[in-house]
Amino acid sequence: MPRFNLDDYVDVNTRIDTFWERFPGGRIVTELLSDPNHLDRVVVMASVFRDNDPVLPAATGLAFEDAGGPGANQTSHLENCETSAIGRALANLGLETSRHRPSRQEMEKVQRLSPPPQGPSDFPPAPRVTSSTPGTPGTGLGRIFKAPVVEA
Repeated sequence: MPRFNLDDYVDVNTRIDTFWERFPGGRIVTELLSDPNHLDRVVVMASVFRDNDPVLPAATGLAFEDAGGPGANQTSHLENCETSAIGRALANLGLETSRHRPSRQEMEKVQRLSPPPQGPSDFPPAPRVTSSTPGTPGTGLGRIFKAPVVEA
């Protein structure tokens, strides 16, 4: 399990609220970049504009999600992806609203996709390092670092 506290990360909704407070005439526009006929994996781009006039966005953000799996992606991976893309765009605009750049939703994805912790019995035994000098035991660090031989 990853070592972080989800409480240290700000939700995308908080970033959106901050955006509207600072840029009441702004816009948030999302676009599906992946093939709409193949929605098993989706890619969404979000663009944020400080006001309604500019052609070029002030910032953009990308996100991807796969269908299925735990959490929101069981039923709403496209919506989850859109939210993540908006969070990235707002972070790129400078609306982090916390000391961490990723949003809480992004860190939930890390938590969701991380393999469970493995116990010591799941790993093969470490190789035994011995000295390359015949007839001497491999206990001296000087001998080990000069010319180690790894035995399987």
